[in-house]
Amino acid sequence: MNATELELVQAGIANFPENQPFWDKARQGQFSLPRCRACGKQHWFPRAFCPLCFSDDVVWEDSAGQGTVFSYSRLNGPAGERVIAYVQLQDGPLMLTELVDTDASLAIGQPVVVTLVEVAPDLRIPKFKPA
Repeated sequence: MNATELELVQAGIANFPENQPFWDKARQGQFSLPRCRACGKQHWFPRAFCPLCFSDDVVWEDSAGQGTVFSYSRLNGPAGERVIAYVQLQDGPLMLTELVDTDASLAIGQPVVVTLVEVAPDLRIPKFKPA
């Protein structure tokens, strides 16, 4: 992660306290998702209300962090290649993320699993790798 990305993540922690349960769980090595108690659906990205029914009755639940590659793009830049992807989580939400530890065999529909990458002391962000 470069300095700009780290600054954005840190700013997100400071400016959006409704996301704090996510960061606390990630620090402990657990990936979690918000679930709306009103409609029963999980969603991503974390927010204080459900984007599906607009209820503010949202709780956090642990997730196995398993999914499949829905779409991806390989980007080449000064820092090397990065793979940005949409991952369809088994829990339901579609998540924009970065794939790591990939090779030329990467394919749409490929199973992936979350890995919480430490980018600073006590700060882990979710990325996905081939299962």
